[in-house]
Amino acid sequence: MDRISNLPDSLVTKILSYLPTKDSVKTSVLSKGWESVWLRVPALDLRYYDFPDGQAMESFIDKFLEVNKYSELQTFMIESNRYDLIVDWICRPADRRFHELDVSHVIRKAPNNVTQSIYRSNTLVSLKLVTVGLETPKCSVYLPCLKIMYTDDVWFDCDDTLTMEKIIAGCPALEDLTVIISRHDESCKPYYLKHLRVRSQILKRFRWGGKNCSVEIDAPSLEYMSYRDN
Repeated sequence: MDRISNLPDSLVTKILSYLPTKDSVKTSVLSKGWESVWLRVPALDLRYYDFPDGQAMESFIDKFLEVNKYSELQTFMIESNRYDLIVDWICRPADRRFHELDVSHVIRKAPNNVTQSIYRSNTLVSLKLVTVGLETPKCSVYLPCLKIMYTDDVWFDCDDTLTMEKIIAGCPALEDLTVIISRHDESCKPYYLKHLRVRSQILKRFRWGGKNCSVEIDAPSLEYMSYRDN
């Protein structure tokens, strides 16, 4: 007896959301009733090496987002070697009320920046950005539910020493912050952090790894800190 198929659809898709998308897709061969279940999973977790080329990955994600354009996509995790697509994918699900956004660009160069939409979300709880360019906030940052933020080689479109301070100030629930700068070129754009000021009354965990950047911390609730000067 197939007990799993008798479970509520909401529970089945919840279980599948804990798997990488490539594994949840495999359930489509189980039976006729499972053919499209993976398309209703409220999570997308993909890596570029799961596909033969960038076009195949683009087509797959476009189909998934089209099917789920009216549903709540809670988790959006992408690792890609196509930066133009990363920018597009980040912006498109911005109004989907996602809870977790994890985007990595595997080629370390400085293309275009992600737009201002990244700074406003009522539901985002976890944000991870790796080798991604951001526009410097031009309006107030509003991420009231964000608890975890991880950035690795994130750059900005102008040399503003208060950039990260503005972002942190817009995250009143932030408890866990990681900032890593693996490279730094003083002679040209993009602009990496030269001064990091962390001010938070509730921040509990802070990890820093970088070079050519001073760090100032005012976090009375801090319980754990890791500091690595590259």
